[in-house]
Amino acid sequence: MLGRHGPRLGHVSDNETRDDTSDTASDNTLGLDPLLLEILACPCPAHAPLRVDIDRQLLVCTECGRGFPVREGIPVMLLDEAV
Repeated sequence: MLGRHGPRLGHVSDNETRDDTSDTASDNTLGLDPLLLEILACPCPAHAPLRVDIDRQLLVCTECGRGFPVREGIPVMLLDEAV
């Protein structure tokens, strides 16, 4: 469905159903959109991609190893907040 400013994300029309695997997918992505995970990069000088660490509930840099928390569905990509 199109809203005033483009498609309404997350909206399911009357003739659509949500995929039952969406809960599992959000478990593997810490609730983040997979497309967002593809474009996020570490703020370190290498700007390396991030991987999801389910056990620690962090986004982890593939280069420097810093872990970034996700709070209320928002990745906190500040070097000062990294673990």
